[in-house]
Order: sequence, then C-alpha cells, then structure tokens
Amino acid sequence: MMQKILKSSEVANKQELQISAQLFDVTPGQLKNALSKQVVAARGDIVSREHNVEGSNYTRDALAKAVYERLFSWVVERINASITPTHGGKGNVIGVLDIYGFEIFGTNSFEQLCINYCNEKLQQLFIELVLKQEQEEYEREGIQWKKIEYFNNKIICDLVESPKIGIISILDEVGFNIGKITDAIFLGEMDKVLSRHKHYTSRGLNHKDKTMDFENHFRITHYAGNVTYSVNGFLDKNKDTLFQDLKRLMYGSQNRLLSKMFPDGGRDVTLVNKRPPTAGALFKASMNDLVKQLASKDPLYVRCIKPNENKSSAEFDLERVEHQVRYLGLLENVRVRRAGFAYRVSYERFLQRYKLLSKNTWPNPRYGSPRDNTMLILKELGLAHDCEQGRTKIFIKSPQTVFTLEQLRSERMSYVIIFLQKMVRAVQARRYYKQLKAVYAIINRYRRYKLRSYIIEVVNTFRNVRQMPDYGKRVTWPKPPAVLQGFTERLKRIHELWRAKTILALHGKRNEWGYTRFWRGDYLALDSENNPPSAVIIYRDALETLKQQHQFSKVLFSSFIHKYNRFNKSTVRISGISVSNDSNGLIVFHIGKNDFVGCLENPKKEDRIGELVGVLSSHLHNKFHKNLVVAVGKSLQCTLGSKQRCLHISPSEMNQNITFKHKGNDIEVFYPLTA
Repeated sequence: MMQKILKSSEVANKQELQISAQLFDVTPGQLKNALSKQVVAARGDIVSREHNVEGSNYTRDALAKAVYERLFSWVVERINASITPTHGGKGNVIGVLDIYGFEIFGTNSFEQLCINYCNEKLQQLFIELVLKQEQEEYEREGIQWKKIEYFNNKIICDLVESPKIGIISILDEVGFNIGKITDAIFLGEMDKVLSRHKHYTSRGLNHKDKTMDFENHFRITHYAGNVTYSVNGFLDKNKDTLFQDLKRLMYGSQNRLLSKMFPDGGRDVTLVNKRPPTAGALFKASMNDLVKQLASKDPLYVRCIKPNENKSSAEFDLERVEHQVRYLGLLENVRVRRAGFAYRVSYERFLQRYKLLSKNTWPNPRYGSPRDNTMLILKELGLAHDCEQGRTKIFIKSPQTVFTLEQLRSERMSYVIIFLQKMVRAVQARRYYKQLKAVYAIINRYRRYKLRSYIIEVVNTFRNVRQMPDYGKRVTWPKPPAVLQGFTERLKRIHELWRAKTILALHGKRNEWGYTRFWRGDYLALDSENNPPSAVIIYRDALETLKQQHQFSKVLFSSFIHKYNRFNKSTVRISGISVSNDSNGLIVFHIGKNDFVGCLENPKKEDRIGELVGVLSSHLHNKFHKNLVVAVGKSLQCTLGSKQRCLHISPSEMNQNITFKHKGNDIEVFYPLTA
C-alpha cells in the first residue's frame, strides 16, 4: 500500500491512513511517520532513517501482528482472571490446549516449520508422559510385562532447537550477519552444519533427489513423515520488525487499552535499544515454557483424525487415516496399553474406595496393611486372578474387572448412604437433645429466679402487715409472672382468710369456730365419732349405696345432725345457708320451698359450723365458680312447706339437747347452755 518515491515511501491511500489512525486513536501524521521512518539512537545521537516500500510494508504487517498478538493475550488474561477463585480456592487448574496438527502443504515455509516443531515437542512430551512413564512405572513396581519398542522423536526436536547447531539457531546467526544475506545463504549454512544428520537432507546434499530444488528446498524426516520446506522468506519472517517507533506510537495512543498493552513503548527515545529476539527464538522459548507447564500437570490427550481433505461427511480416505494413526503414535500407545494394565492405583486409595465391599474392611479394616486388605477384597470377590501386586500399587489388567468393582460399589452405596444418614441424624438428634436440655435448664433456672424474686418481693411487701391498721387490705400486690398467676390467687385467699380470722378474734366474735384445729371432713368414718364404734360399718355400707346412686367419689364433710325436717332428702340445689352467731351448731340449708334445718352434733362438743361453711364455699367456688351466700344472726329465716318461718334461738338450762317448738308460724329453738 506504499508508493515508491526515490529510496523512501509514501502512503498511497490517505483515506485508509485516516481510518487506521482513528482506530488506533492516534493522529494520521504520527501513524505515517511510524510506518515510513525509523528513529535509531546511537552513542547519544538520534538518527531518523526512512523505509523503502518493502520496509514500510514489513513495518505495517509487524504492527498488525503485534496488535493482534497482544490483544489476544489480553483477552486470555482477562478470561483467566475472571474465572480465578478470589478466596478459598485450592489451586487446582483445568486447562484446554487446542493446536493444529502436522501441516504438509505443497509449499511449506517458516510457519509450517514452527507448527510442526510444536507437534514434535508435544509428541515428545506424550512419549515421556505416557509411553516412557508407563514402562518405567512397571519396572519401578516390579511388574512383569512385555517391553514395547517405540520411536523417540527427541532427535528431531534437537534438530530444530539445539543451540548453535539447531535450525533456529542457524537462522538467527545468519540473520545477524552484516552485509547482504539471502535465504540461499541460510540453506547453505544448514547444509554445512547438518550434513551428517540422518533426519535432514537437501538437494545440495542429495543431488539425485530431483523433488527438491537447489538453493531452495530442504527436507526433515518428522515422526509424522517427510516434509519438504522452502527457504524463501525464512530470514524476513524470522526478523522482529516491530521497531521501537511502533511501540512508542501505541504507548502514546489515547486508547487506554492499547497504551496498556505496549508498556515497553514508554522508554526514552535516546536509550539504545537491544537487539530484539527473533520470531524463531520467541517461539522456541514459548514452546519450552508450554512443555514445562504441561509436564507439571496430568495431561489427557484427545486425538482428532480427519477422514478426508475435502471436509466431507461421506468420504473416508483410508490411506490418509492410516497415515494419521501412524504419525500420531496411536499404534505404539495401543500396544503399550494392551501389554500393560488398564487400571492402577495405590493400595491406600483402592482400599479407601472399595472397602465397603467387604465386611472385614468396612467401615475400617480389622487387621493388616492396606496391601493385605486390598488383596482380601479382591479374593472375596473372585477378582484376584486379573490383578498384579506392585510394590506400592495394585495393577488390574482388564477394564471388565474395574467395571465389576464399580458396579458392586454402586449397589452397595445405597446401604452406605442409609448408614451415613442414620449416623448424621443420630448426631443431629443428640445435638438437638443437648440444646433442648440446655434450653429447659435455662427456662427452669429463669422460672426459679422469677419465683424467688416474686416471693421475696411479696415477703418484703407484707413484712409489717400485722402492724398495719387494715392488716394489708389496701396493700398493692406485686405483679406476678404469668406462670405464677394461679399461685398468687391462692396467696391472696390465704391472706384474706388470715385477715378475717385476725379481725374476728380481735372483736371477740365467735372465738372458737374450728380454724385452730385440723379439719378432717368425713367425721362419720372415724370410730371415735360412732357409739358404738362398730356403727361405722353401717355408715360405710350406706355410703357405698349413695355413691352408686349419685355417682360421687369423695365425701367432703359428714357429721351427726339433729334435724327439724322429718324426711331424708338429697339435693344439689343449695342456694345459701344461715347459721347462728352462737356456738350451738344450728344451720339452715336454703334449697327452695322447703329448707333443711338441723343442728350439728358430735361427741367432742366441737363447733364444726365453720368447717362446714368453709368446705361448701370452697367446693362451690372451685366447681361452679360461684360464691356461697351465708347469713349469720340470732334469728334465722327459713322456708318450710312454702311458708316463711323464723327461727328464734334461745339458751335453756332445762334442756340437755337442742329442742324445736312451734310458736304460731315461727319456731323456737332451745339449746343447752353447756353446748
């Protein structure tokens, strides 16, 4: 694209220059100067030299290749950075390397030599990692096997990369010579150095081979076959024409990405630049780094075979396929695999994976070394005949044995999973139980704390209640916890009872109504209450009859009574009671139109009216949530035969027992003074 003007050059298409400058984010003048001139620093002086048309074209192509190569490297680095774990990674790497296979064209040049050299290096790595290591491992483990001969292509790799006598070194040395040098000179130099190499030849060394031209062709016997190369363009393609001017141009670009990809363009223009490495030297160094990295990993190979050269799905070129199978080394690989063992693994890993197949090794081996337990598993399964014992590994010959082991392991895995689930659930249950136990311990401790705090607060509140004028009637009770709500109600009732007893005792009313003695309730069940004591049997028989008739289980209160009414009658419709304010035992049960009137009697002459009233009141409150209506006085009202009556109570010295007498519509009640 350059127009020749004397010994310099000029851009032929200004529009293309404008577009290119816009893409690079530089000025057209800067791009033009970088392509048509070269600035060289020598001994402190700066010299500008113009390119001819051929030199400008090389400079243009070098810039395009450099931008493509560095942009491609930047994309790869960005991808690797984006998939690299930021934290917690174990450093494991999975890489994919995709390369072209051998290239054998009608005309093969410097590019084909580099690609085929790359394949030679990878084939050498394959030989060392797969074939050579395979056989060395058998020898190291003491395994008997048939040794397979294979072609080692290290001699071909040395032909290309050896220092001083390798093709790349010869190419660099010729290219650095001063004066006019040509590709034919490079070919002649190779003929001198490599004349005795059995994998190299040329027309100059073999005049009878007319398939090659003088001063043009040389041939290398690769492991994939013979490849004839043309030396035309070798020297030019090997040179690095990316001058410092181009690097400075890209570094000064307004595009931050381009500027960042050319950091070496930031050097001062007055600095003397070292001779840049050639393309061949760079490629050789890159290949050595790649092989070193691959050797540190565990590579797996995918070999691609083209069925034809026409990219047709309906053609199969047998000769072409056989050639690829042969130069890819697949036959040697298959022979080594067939002569060797399909699967090998250390005894420890084998035992760890397959120990669940034997009761003697699951969940942990009972005795012996990993080697002994490995053979124990294989013998129990009847697979020991297909295995060989190495020093540190077990070798299995056929894949079918491995498939059998995996199938048995898969079938057994369900049991192991259930077992592990049971263990995990048991652990979780135990942890939950401990947590629950701790929770309840905390709850109980907290409840006890709240109870103690509340009781202490109640005690402090009522500490001086005896000295209070109202005996604590107006004292504000502390707010109880929810769990102690019922307990607080009982405390309040106890306080109310104590307060009532205290007030009654202080006023001299009913000095003795039984609150200082033990309340037994069912007095008729005591022998001391019956005269004769054997009468208690009659009571018990009658009680059983009543329990069956009225379906109750417990007697709250029983006593002898001197009754006014003539007939026995049971009822649950008591609406209230009336009692005398004297200790005469008189009581009236209000049950509707015909009240029950009587007087409690007992051999000990105890006043049990208070106990009876308390029992009835408590039962009515707990059972029916009602309050018992109690009337106290010297004259009591009652209803007898649907008529209102009045009981007039008077003491009498004449009567030894309580006596009822009619006086008009009323009733006079006389009780002895000693009662």
